[in-house]
Amino acid sequence: MNSRPRGRFAAALGAAVLGAALVLIAPGAAQAAPAGPPPRPAAPASPDPTLQVHALSAAPGPVDNPLKGWAKFYNPGGNQNTGYPHSLTWGYFGLSEIMTSASNCGSYNWSIIDSMLAETAGYGNQAAIRIYLTYPGGTGSHPANAIPSCFNGNVAMRGDTYWNVTHPDYDSAFLLNAMKNFIAAFGARYDGDPRLGFIHMGLVGLWGEWHTWPYDTDTADGLPNYMPTDANGAQLVAAFDAAFNTTKLEIRYPDAAGERRTRATSATTTTRSASARAPRCRASACPCPWAARPTPSSSASSTSAPRTSGSPARWAASCAPRSSPPRSSTGPTAPARSTTSRRASSWTTPPG
Repeated sequence: MNSRPRGRFAAALGAAVLGAALVLIAPGAAQAAPAGPPPRPAAPASPDPTLQVHALSAAPGPVDNPLKGWAKFYNPGGNQNTGYPHSLTWGYFGLSEIMTSASNCGSYNWSIIDSMLAETAGYGNQAAIRIYLTYPGGTGSHPANAIPSCFNGNVAMRGDTYWNVTHPDYDSAFLLNAMKNFIAAFGARYDGDPRLGFIHMGLVGLWGEWHTWPYDTDTADGLPNYMPTDANGAQLVAAFDAAFNTTKLEIRYPDAAGERRTRATSATTTTRSASARAPRCRASACPCPWAARPTPSSSASSTSAPRTSGSPARWAASCAPRSSPPRSSTGPTAPARSTTSRRASSWTTPPG
């Protein structure tokens, strides 16, 4: 067959199809070019006489980053306002320093906390506090073993050869009752105190951080689990929640005591980083940012904490600015009562 007619036919067919396509996609009328921004209005000959005049004068700026960021470690008698800018002072206290009676676990001596709060307020700062039972090596001014002596004979003790400390039986009914009573008394005395930025839900585990590694739930290493059951741990979390309704609460891990779906996902609790410098840094701490964990070999915070339970959004909301005591370099002040609840944070201008 001659190929030329076939080629002419193909060319004609292609031209027809292209023409139809051109008809189908032919553009409409040409669009006008954008007009651009409107011209700037002419300036008035003189200011509007109905506008109120506000005279401006030099004044100190607001306190930077209140209740967020780095926190100075509490050192009794030391100047809290040296070094990096901050508005929080972080302090540990052993439970045995408050629950001092050898025979009565319901007797409390609050003087050690009262002293910190008075001193911290004198510098215009607010305190973040954690109570612990076990602190490897101690702090120098606070004991390594802070298990109250009234637990002796009532609560079984467990040796920890890795950290060279003793852990109480966190599932002991006596211990749980004593600690729930303590938490209730703690809240009754300090909830809403404007000198407090945060109360950390401590008490359990090493440094009160809710872990007992390597004596934990991973028993494949042959070591027993010293942590409380989720049910018993949740009793302590619930006790803190009941005791503190104004002062914000923190907890080390969002899934502590199996609370990932309940307490840790609510707006009432935030998580706290305890690592920022050398191993288990205690010279400074960072209460609000949610993402850091202890990093034994790093000089900077790690961001390896699980991004679960809405943690990033919660720390940002839970650590919103609140009223701060006015700054003073001479001694304690009398700050106004904070108007902030854990459920709705707002900034309140501190008094004069």
